Formats: sequence, structure tokens, C-alpha cells
Amino acid sequence: TGLATNASYYFRVAAASGPFLAPAEPVATLAAAPALSTAPYFSVSQTGFSVQWSSGGNSAGTAYRVEASLSAGFSPLAASSTTLSLQAAFEGLTPNTLYYARALAISHGGTTSGYTAFGSTPTLVFAPALGAQPFSSQSSNGFTFSFNTGGNAAGTVYIVRVATSAAFSPLTASVNTTTTSAAFSGLGSNRLYFADVAALNLSGTPTAYTAAASTATTVVAPGAPASVVFGRSTGTLYTSWTTATLGPGTSFLVQASSLANFSVVAAASATANAFAAVPALSPNTLQFLRVRAQSLHAPNPDGPWTAIGSASTLADAPAAAADPFPLVGIASVTVAWTPLPLAPATAACEGYRAELSASPVFATILRTSVTAPGAASANFSGLSYGTLYYARVASLDPEGNPNYLVIGSTRTAAPSLSSGTVGGGSLTLALPGAFPVVPSVTAHIDPGTFPPGTIVTMLSGVTLDLSNPRSSVARLTALGTAVGIDISAGGLQPLKPVRLTMTYDPLLLPAGADPKRLLIARYDEAAAQWTLVPSAVDASGRQIVATLDHFSSYSPFLGTAGAALSDGVVFPQPWEAGESGAYGAQTLTFANYPAGTTVRLMSLTGELIWEGTAGASGVLTWDGRNKSGRAVASGTYYALIEGAGARKVRRVAVIR
Repeated sequence: TGLATNASYYFRVAAASGPFLAPAEPVATLAAAPALSTAPYFSVSQTGFSVQWSSGGNSAGTAYRVEASLSAGFSPLAASSTTLSLQAAFEGLTPNTLYYARALAISHGGTTSGYTAFGSTPTLVFAPALGAQPFSSQSSNGFTFSFNTGGNAAGTVYIVRVATSAAFSPLTASVNTTTTSAAFSGLGSNRLYFADVAALNLSGTPTAYTAAASTATTVVAPGAPASVVFGRSTGTLYTSWTTATLGPGTSFLVQASSLANFSVVAAASATANAFAAVPALSPNTLQFLRVRAQSLHAPNPDGPWTAIGSASTLADAPAAAADPFPLVGIASVTVAWTPLPLAPATAACEGYRAELSASPVFATILRTSVTAPGAASANFSGLSYGTLYYARVASLDPEGNPNYLVIGSTRTAAPSLSSGTVGGGSLTLALPGAFPVVPSVTAHIDPGTFPPGTIVTMLSGVTLDLSNPRSSVARLTALGTAVGIDISAGGLQPLKPVRLTMTYDPLLLPAGADPKRLLIARYDEAAAQWTLVPSAVDASGRQIVATLDHFSSYSPFLGTAGAALSDGVVFPQPWEAGESGAYGAQTLTFANYPAGTTVRLMSLTGELIWEGTAGASGVLTWDGRNKSGRAVASGTYYALIEGAGARKVRRVAVIR
């Protein structure tokens, strides 16, 4: 015992003082199994590796047999070698493949030790390589990236990276693949992307990445905005769009044309923003707008056009007139301006919009009047007395957009006023010089109409719009923008009829107007319309006399007779004679009938009660009395109506 491991020993034996007996060959001790090194594998490459171990106590010169295999059971062997060294190298192996290695020691006598397993190691992979054009199938949101294996075996895993920076920080996407291409989607449009690839060995260690290659996704169309323009002037349109999935840095080209097919481009604007001003356009012109994104990558074409829509440039603003307020009345104002020429279209406009406001900044528009292109003024009626108004007028483009000229301000005139206190006798209120066409207005109030001490006031002018008086019982034409009176008694209503007399100037009536068509109407605030009151024309005295049973606004009108009996109306129905309320009135009125229409009222037994003829205004009234002057009883009566070559029968009901 105590001999060296794997050493050859010679033995001899002799009797005391005798000759030695010795075998001819030595005897070797056994070899110990090699000892495992801390790092058994080194110099690992794509096709080989080296392995090392410790002697395990074996003497120098010990032989070792080293084996490599694809199997942990070492069957079959991939390679083997015998060496007197403590390391061995294997070459000609398969890249990216897991290999197992083991070694044993061989004694000098040829006896082998047990195996020492060194575990396993994978061979490395070759770095992939890029072709001349690694990108294909470029779209607006992706592309395919391809590469060569570099000599690696099938099944090798490759990692492909994509980023918007050549430094690949941050990463946009990465994929692992065992094929030689990778498809990417969900990317931004018109963005420059960088891609590279590395191979992974079985332990997940990558090779060096290839040099970065770059490409850009194709260009999508920008998205249209909710409104075509967000601003405009006489020569510029301000438009915008949405960038959709287009990447930052995308530039846009905007074009404007007066033709929908853009065969002639009026102006263009390039911008890196999602909005643009398109200048140098003609005033008062409808322009079509479109936009497209420009490619960041020269091989890719620019994107398709997006139709934004059409919008008009503003017309030139009208010029001021020498006299901006040629007529200012009690409740009316005429606004004037210098109109634009009617031609050419680029110097003209499509009409004007005049506005009145109580605010110098026109915070609230009180009145609006739209006129034709050649107009130079607009009239506003129904205004408040003695009130300051600000005026402006705008030329309108083909879409009705305004370009304003501020006219200035004026104040409506104060009305004439007549007031009196009811005493024990009658009371007469007079408004001399009220209006040129109606120079005098008188109201006569009999005793007992109001309680003593009641103050009755009559103002010249009405603050209602008389330009198109609304009435369900007649077609009315006003004598002026504010011609009329407003009469009140502190909220009280008359207990007896009040006689209203208006004197008219026949020379100031509308040309060709028959004074016999004159009548007086009351404004019914509840119904928001004009209703007729019993009135008669005294042509010789140039007066219109009406009977009032309700204090309100009253105006003189020209009534237009109806063209056919079917146009006529009878009101109120049923008629509560002499009463107030929805069906109460002093008279039963037949209105809107052809001039000369005759009305015969008959009892149910056929007795003629009353007859009358409509005048030039197509209106006649019945006071509820028969031919003898006596009030008829409550009941139903027949009205035989004849005129314009036709006959019609209507039932009327009288309630007392």
C-alpha cells in the first residue's frame, strides 16, 4: 500500500543472503478517474469546443480517453480522442447543437478507470446575414423582414428587432422565429423603421446583431375634419385634417381648386402640421380642398388624396355710405351702405345681411334683414322708442358667410304722446302730426267707460314688425313701418266702446291704392297676430273710424279682397254679441271675401234678417240687429253668401 497511482512497479524476492528472484515485467497500479474541472468547456465555437479536467491524482504520462456524443447515454459517439494531456479539442461538429462529453483514465497496465461526465455544452451559432433588399410586402402598417441563415442548421431560433431608432431604444417590436423572415403589423403609417437580426444558440445567447437596415411604411390618406374650414377671409381658407395613423414628421400638401376635379389648382400649401392656410385665392369663390401626406421614404409614393370638401372665400366687405342712416323713425331705422359691383363674381357678393344690436360688439342680434346682391339699404321696424341701436352689414359669399362692415349707431325717435284723466264727462285724446300718411289720430272716450281718475295714454307708433303683418282673417298691407298707435289705461279695459278716428292723406297712400280698402286692426298678443275691428272709411272726410272694445296696439292697413268665396272667413264663431272673451266681439265679421260680395242672413224659417255688401277691402260687419234695428235673439242663422260668380251657405251661431 501507499504506492503511487498508475505507476509501474518492479518486484523481486530473495532468501536471506540468497539470489533475487524477479519477474521480467513490472506491475502497474490502477489509474484514478479524472477529476471534474471547475469550467470543463472552453473555446466553444460553431463547429467545436475544447474540454479540460484534472488528473485525479494520476501520475504524469497517464493516458486519457475523451468522448463526445449527442446523447447523454453516449450512444452513439460523435467523436473521441486519447491524449496524455489534461484537455482535448473536438472539431467538425454541428453548429448550435448540444453535446455531452466524458473522460476516463487508462492505467499503464491498460486497465481503464470509470468515466467522469463533464455535462453538456451547445456549440455556437453563425450570425445571420442580410440580402441586398431585406424588406418586402411594405404596407401602411407593416412589412416583412428577411435574412440568410449564415450556415446554421434548420430549427435555429433568430431574434428580429424593429425600432424607430437605429440605436434600437426603445424597441417597437421584436419576434423570435425559426424561419428566415418575420412579418410585422400594427405599425404607424409613413414612419421610418430600423430592423436587425441575431441568432440564438440553445442557451439563449445571441450572436452579434446584423447592421441595421431601414425602410418606411407606406402612406395612408389623412382623415377629413368635422368641418371643412375653421377660418376664412377674402383670399385665404384655413383648413385642417386628422393624421390618422401617420407617423410624426409627416408633411402634407393641401390644394385648392374652383373645379371639383382639380384640373386647375388655384393654390397649394405644404406643412408639417395637421392644419394649413391656403392663401392667394379669389374672393367670393367656392373652392374645393384636398390633402395628402407626403412619403418620408423616396421609394414609397405619396399617399392618396383626401377630399376635405368645399368652402367659399369671403366676399369683399361693402363700403360705407355717405349717409348710413337715411331714415330714422319712432320705431324704425333704415340702414344704408355702398354695395359691391354685380360683376365680376370675384368682386361681387351673393347678397347682404344687415343686423341691429343694442351692443357695440353685437353680442346679441336683435334684428336681421337679408337683401339681394344689388341692394344698398335695409329697413328695420318694430323697434323700441328712443333706443340706441348699433348697425352692421355683411356681404355674403356663396355659402352665406358674412364679411362685416360696422355702420355705426343711431337712436330711434321719441313718440308723440297724448294723455288724460277720466273725470265725470267724456275724454278725447289727440295726436296731431302723428305720421305723414296718418297726420291725425283721435280717441273719444264716453262717460262711464272707465272709473273716474283712470289715466288713459295714447302713443304714436307701434313697436311691432309691420313688414309682413300676420293675420288669419285678412291679407293686410301696412301704411308704414311703425304707423299706428298704442293705447292703454293702466291695465284696465273699456266698459264701453271707444271711437278711434284716424285721418289719412290720400296722396301718401301706396300708388294705386283705393282708400276704400282702408281698415283698422288690433294686435292680439295672445294669438300673436292682427285681428280686424269694426271700422268704416269716410272718403270725403279722409278718415277711418273704428270702434274699440279692447286697448292694445292699433294700426291702419290696406285690406286685400279675396279672389274667391272659399278665401272668406267668418269670425268669431260662435259669436257672443257685445261680450269679451275668446268669442266675444261688437260685430260679426265677414272678411277676405271678393269685393262686392253680398251676405244675406236668414232665420231657420227663411226670413231675411239682414243683408250687406263687402267693400273694396273684402270686409263687412254685422252688429247683430235685424232690418228693424232690433237685436236678434240667440240662435242659429244661415248666411247666404254670393260673389265672384259663386254662392255659398254658412251657418252662424249668435249667443246673447
